[in-house]
Amino acid sequence: MKLIQFNAGLLRKPVEQWAEWYFDRPATGAGPNSALFDSESDFLEADDLPDGASPELVILERLAELHERYEDWTTTYSADQLSQGLWAMFSFPGFLGEVLLSGELPLGPRARLMRSLVVQYRVYVKGWDPNAAMPHGWEMLWDLILGNKHAGDLADLALECLGEILAMDDVRCQGAALHGLNHLNHPKRPAMVQRWIDQHRGNGWNLGWLEACRDGRAM
Repeated sequence: MKLIQFNAGLLRKPVEQWAEWYFDRPATGAGPNSALFDSESDFLEADDLPDGASPELVILERLAELHERYEDWTTTYSADQLSQGLWAMFSFPGFLGEVLLSGELPLGPRARLMRSLVVQYRVYVKGWDPNAAMPHGWEMLWDLILGNKHAGDLADLALECLGEILAMDDVRCQGAALHGLNHLNHPKRPAMVQRWIDQHRGNGWNLGWLEACRDGRAM
C-alpha cells in the first residue's frame, strides 16, 4: 500500500478535532477545494506517529467514529462544508479509500468504517428537499471510494451498505446508492439493481441510466 501523507499532529487528536479539521473551512459549494487543504504547512509522513502506533489504523478508527457521530456535525457545519470534507477524505488530499480497501490492514476496522458511511444518508441526506440544491459529496462518495478500484474483501459489505442506502425512501439516497453500485464490481449487483428497477419503473427515473448502473457502465 502506498504510504499516505497525513497530518501527524491530527492523528493524536480526538474526533472532534478531526471534524473541525475536515469541515471547519470556507466552502465554495463547487466540489473539492484543494487550495484550502494544500495550504497546510504541517503535513508529515504518516509514519511520524510516535510509540509505534499504526497511522492507518488510527485513521480508520477516527473516521469511523466521525461518521458514526455524523448527526453531531450537521448542527455545526453547513452542507457545503460537510460535502467538501468528504471530498477531502476520499479525494485530495487524503485519498483514504486506499486505506479503507487495503487488504494489508485488518478487516475489522475497515469494515467498521465502511458501515459507518451509511449513517450520513440515514440522518442527513434522507429527507432533503428533492427540489433543493444539494452539494455533490454524498452523490460522489462511493464513486470516490470504489471508482476504478476492487473492493476486495469488502465487496460483500459494500453491496450490503449500498443496498441499505438504496432501500431508503429518498430519491437522493437512492441515486447515490445506484451511482455507487455502478462502480462496485460484484456478481450480485445486476440482480439487486434490476429488482429495484422493476419496483420503481415509471417513477421518473431515466431507464437508460438505471440499466447502465445495473451493468456497471454509467459515467
